Amino acid sequence: MDSNQPPARPPLKKIKVLVKRPVSSPSVAPAPQAKMIKVPVKQPVSSAPTGVPQKKLIKRPVPTAAPAVVSAPAPKPAPSPSTDSPLRPKIINGVAVKPLVYDVPEDLLDRIDAREKIPEKLFLFYIYARTLAERNAERDGYSFPPMMIDLPKDTLEAAKLVEEIDEDIFDAILDDILELAPFIPGMERAIQSRRPLDEIIAAEVRRVQSQDVVSRAQQLVLAYLMILVDMETIQHKLDLHDIKEEENEVIEEIQDMEEEEKELKQDFINAIKRKGFPVDAERLINNYFTLAKREPEKAYQTLVTNPLFFSPIQMEKLPRRLFGLIKPTANDAIAVNKKLASFLKHLKV
Repeated sequence: MDSNQPPARPPLKKIKVLVKRPVSSPSVAPAPQAKMIKVPVKQPVSSAPTGVPQKKLIKRPVPTAAPAVVSAPAPKPAPSPSTDSPLRPKIINGVAVKPLVYDVPEDLLDRIDAREKIPEKLFLFYIYARTLAERNAERDGYSFPPMMIDLPKDTLEAAKLVEEIDEDIFDAILDDILELAPFIPGMERAIQSRRPLDEIIAAEVRRVQSQDVVSRAQQLVLAYLMILVDMETIQHKLDLHDIKEEENEVIEEIQDMEEEEKELKQDFINAIKRKGFPVDAERLINNYFTLAKREPEKAYQTLVTNPLFFSPIQMEKLPRRLFGLIKPTANDAIAVNKKLASFLKHLKV
């Protein structure tokens, strides 16, 4: 080979080159914007009875396919959220409805005690106790029993459940508490104790007096006993109210009976006077009713056989015979007695 000739070039390797194809329209197509999806993120719920977080929807960009061209249109202002926007809670009857996420706060005893109504205290206690029991069961590898109460999903369902607590719901909550008690240390001991309630409370207070931090389980036991005290107080008031109502009913019945007796007496008196019997009608009827309260059968038999027993005949009111020359005799009194007895026996008032 001639040394003066240049060295041979290596063969060229073919590669593909991306080129832009001509576009019929002179305008440049806008690049698609990044797609936004809604991702639930937990945020605190202020109005829920447990003070636990809710789910709040926020926007997070998700990458899509690469844009075909480099240029992009000018950004547009984001529209303001409407009333139907997921950024705002749903409003029903003027109340914001927020989802509930259940938790067991460290100050659960104070939160339960802060509630004024017993149903609210009981329901909040139930939520805390059930949540802690489920966690303990899962931690220890036990199967948690099915509950009779379905926990509400949002604040609206929770409010309805508290408002609609009746005897059936109350009994179901107590049944659930018995089922979950084994999963909360100390709860079974408090529930199964047959000692007076004040002694149980004193014993539980002594258990925690020397502790710097009272556990959630111990707070639940104390909360349960506090609710029982409130319920006993209410029951005592209800019993007193029932006794007072019974007393009032008895008094009203007595007053009604006295009024009926008064009217009945007056009907008898008026009937005797209309017939003109020579007898003190008020005295006769009053004496009859007095005896009838002690011996009703004897009083009635005497009234329809010998009514003058209750009030003597008024001889001066008997008519004289033979132009007033002959005074009434004992036989005339006997005749009046028989006639009056027959009248009273058939009298209907």
